[in-house]
Amino acid sequence: MKRSHFLILAAIVPGLFGLLNMLAPEGVRTILTVDVNAAVMAVIRWYGFTTLSLGAINFLARSDPGSPALRAVMIGNIVFHVLAIGFQADDYIAGLLTTSGLVMAVVSHSLLAIGFAYFLLKLRRQQ
Repeated sequence: MKRSHFLILAAIVPGLFGLLNMLAPEGVRTILTVDVNAAVMAVIRWYGFTTLSLGAINFLARSDPGSPALRAVMIGNIVFHVLAIGFQADDYIAGLLTTSGLVMAVVSHSLLAIGFAYFLLKLRRQQ
């Protein structure tokens, strides 16, 4: 897969997830084990615009030939996805997240983090 195609994919996945969280936050209820009140709905929407923004950054970086800014985008994505796995695992241990929610999070965040790490290493070899 070309880096530009990966960045488009890395824009679509968080972009769609972000839109769903912003426009239909009640859909997240299925993966949470806690009562979803107005405060929880607000946080879900906040996470939505964060992930949508990340998707936009990835999309805008798709044609970058290998600048320091692209490296920063890749490193930032790796940090984002690794932290997401850690915090969602902690939420699962605390009983706040269902098993299916954890599996969905770990699979999607892991694949994206691995993809960014792969293309970051490939970029470093080219320089």
